[in-house]
Amino acid sequence: MKIYNVMLPGTLVGQGHEVNCQVSSIQTTLDGAPSIPPEYSDFSIMNSDATARLPEGDHELLVRGERVSLRHKNGKYHRR
Repeated sequence: MKIYNVMLPGTLVGQGHEVNCQVSSIQTTLDGAPSIPPEYSDFSIMNSDATARLPEGDHELLVRGERVSLRHKNGKYHRR
């Protein structure tokens, strides 16, 4: 097994807003199994001026075809 820290493009949506963002993630691949796609976990939004301006409350992170429910509070995003 190989584990990498990677950056992925994502989109934050909610409360009438949609903002592109960068997401830090852990990519895990299995040695000797090239036909098995990598797994991604531990998504973390990289804060930017655009993400910081979003209103506090409930949002969703769209990344690699997944939807992650988040709450924006005190300038940080946390899983709901």
